Order: sequence, then C-alpha cells, then structure tokens
Amino acid sequence: MARPTRWKVLYAVAITALGLAALTLVIASNFDPTLLMLLAVLLFIPGRVNGHFWRSFYTGRRLMDVGNYEEARLEFERFLVRVRERPAI
Repeated sequence: MARPTRWKVLYAVAITALGLAALTLVIASNFDPTLLMLLAVLLFIPGRVNGHFWRSFYTGRRLMDVGNYEEARLEFERFLVRVRERPAI
C-alpha cells in the first residue's frame, strides 16, 4: 500500500473514531447543547489544519480559477518548496 493511501486510511479511521467518541459523549450527556457546540467546533479542526498547511496550494487553485496564471504558478512553486522541506504535509 502506498504511503498516501495509508495516510488516507489512517485519517478515515481517526475521523470515524472521533465521530463515535463524540456520539457516545452526546448520548451520555443527554444531548447537552453546550457539548454539541464544542464537538461541532472540534470536528471542524481537521479541515482547518489541512487548510493551514496547504494554504499556498489552495491559493494557487483559486488564482487559476480566475485566470491569474502567473501568480498561481508562484503559489504552486511556494507550495512545492514547502512540501520538499516537510514531506509529511
């Protein structure tokens, strides 16, 4: 199994475990609204982490969508430099 596939599987398992733990807490607390809000915020964190580390990539994609290809190329190059420095991201 390739490394990206392993990371995707691990990510899916972690999100599933987090969801099950959240569901257990919600049921145990009799659906406390404060706990529901806290869990909703916590479940949004994985997407925010991805957005933080891949910001240059997403910026490049947005720039390409509007037709600003030169600036998009610079953002993609910035992203490649960052990935080469820290391959784990």
